[in-house]
Amino acid sequence: MARLLRELAERDGEEVDTGVLIRERPTQQDIAAMIGTSRETVSRALNDFAKRGFIEMSGKSILLRGHFLHSGRITR
Repeated sequence: MARLLRELAERDGEEVDTGVLIRERPTQQDIAAMIGTSRETVSRALNDFAKRGFIEMSGKSILLRGHFLHSGRITR
């Protein structure tokens, strides 16, 4: 999941002061299909990343914070 988000940031992201903004993120169902898991698992992972301060979601956009992008390994 973290790897996919980093790949999306590299491919579709726009650098901003606090990280990389993806304005049109895929749906949770699309993400689930990309990584071979359920939408519910994607939802839990995104919420966990948000609670931990790695990402910020707003509507269809997602902000990946700098420390998320540059950390070696994020669990989950």
